[in-house]
Amino acid sequence: MQVRAVGGDWYDYVPIDDHRVGIILGDVCGKGMAAALLMSATRSIVRRNIAGGGNPADVLRGVNASLRADFPPGRFVTLIYAVLDAGRHTLTFASAGHLPPVVARGEDCTCILTESGLPLGIFASDFSEASIDMDRGSSVLLYTDGIIETTDRAGNEYGINRLSDALAADSPSAHSLTNDVIRYSGGQSLADDATVVLVHRNAE
Repeated sequence: MQVRAVGGDWYDYVPIDDHRVGIILGDVCGKGMAAALLMSATRSIVRRNIAGGGNPADVLRGVNASLRADFPPGRFVTLIYAVLDAGRHTLTFASAGHLPPVVARGEDCTCILTESGLPLGIFASDFSEASIDMDRGSSVLLYTDGIIETTDRAGNEYGINRLSDALAADSPSAHSLTNDVIRYSGGQSLADDATVVLVHRNAE
């Protein structure tokens, strides 16, 4: 879900081999065409580093080194890079200052944090990883701040608790989650780009 024709959110899926796929969700500082152009450059750098091999933390270190050399002052990107291993049923990710993924197992929802990882393009940073076991019926949600910062007409934010409740509902989808945010806003124009990526393992 985007609030403008162009914006600074970006998600992507990159096949790695027969069993693994890379999943990226990023949010560049700023809005409009300038943010979209910076994210376009980031996309090329991320894909190049993924093609070079390495785990999620290695990829983010390489991306950060490139962006620090090229990004204009005051600009940065928050980003998650995750590798879904369908053979092992795991999702391993590193985060560059991005909002923590939410894992839902039935009605139980938990935010998963990594120990380190600053936004890309500002300072040198170490990046740590976390791994999530994709049990049958479990879901992992990646999202940008435009989702949880959406407000109703009284100015109350949607928030992480409402997002977790929507994720724990029966048969959640990216479409149903974004529709819930739109309904909460009461039809107002969203103040920021808002994007979700949902990874789900069937219960069968």
